[in-house]
Amino acid sequence: MLRPDAPGFEQSAKAWLFDICPARWQSEQLFHRRPDELARLVRLHLEAQLGTIQAALRRTRGSRTSPDVQELLEVYQRESDWVVAMRDRVCAVESALQERRGTTAQSDAKAIRRDGG
Repeated sequence: MLRPDAPGFEQSAKAWLFDICPARWQSEQLFHRRPDELARLVRLHLEAQLGTIQAALRRTRGSRTSPDVQELLEVYQRESDWVVAMRDRVCAVESALQERRGTTAQSDAKAIRRDGG
């Protein structure tokens, strides 16, 4: 993906976001016109995934009946790490896209990045 100050950034950001979102979102014309809204929805989607993974981690930690508990915990932790990293990247892209659109209100993405949440 190109840097936010590079020509073609919006197109490269949109292509990257479409690569990591559910395929059906590509048919939504709004997201082609408003990649900042695509970024917002991708971020929210990742946050929901993170909540699901964290719930699964808690449930699995409480269950010692499966012989695969440790391996399952490791898988969940790797997935959690990946989702957090992707969410942070999406937040940065979302902020850059909003700035390019001239959005002056503080975005959710900036708040999340600042709070580390």
